[in-house]
Amino acid sequence: MPMPTYRNINYSPIIALLGAALICIISIGSYTLRPVINYLVGDMVLRDFEAAFRNVQHPAGTERLSVQAKMGEFAGNEQDCDFFVGEVRSFDGSQETILNTYADQTLSGNPLGVVFLETGHLPDQANSSLPEPLNDLSNWELPLGVEQQPLYLIYLMVADYEGNVKLDCR
Repeated sequence: MPMPTYRNINYSPIIALLGAALICIISIGSYTLRPVINYLVGDMVLRDFEAAFRNVQHPAGTERLSVQAKMGEFAGNEQDCDFFVGEVRSFDGSQETILNTYADQTLSGNPLGVVFLETGHLPDQANSSLPEPLNDLSNWELPLGVEQQPLYLIYLMVADYEGNVKLDCR
């Protein structure tokens, strides 16, 4: 009767193939998950800017009419994220009082911008500095009839934000 023999199977090609497959899956997964992760992290950063913006001290006699917050590529850069948080407010005081109130306030080390609206429209110089969807007041969902009131836009625009992780808003 012949003796049983044991075959010595070489598993190294199988292990190498599984390793290569795992590397491919991780590479493809990180490529497809990166935009999702960037969006989620960017959304958290935007919420932080919104929370900080709610703590801005406004002058007496002003009233918030509309708020907008956006994340994207606004400053013409190719990679980093830009953040915008702003309010359209009505006022019944002087423009000088409004400018003085916001002059010393910053959010996360960034200055606040103030633009006075002319008969319900943004001035031309403000249109070029604001993000595309927000440089037209029709996108702000203002209450009817407020165009005749004195209005101003107070905003925070943070360009090229990277934070703790390198965000890519493309």
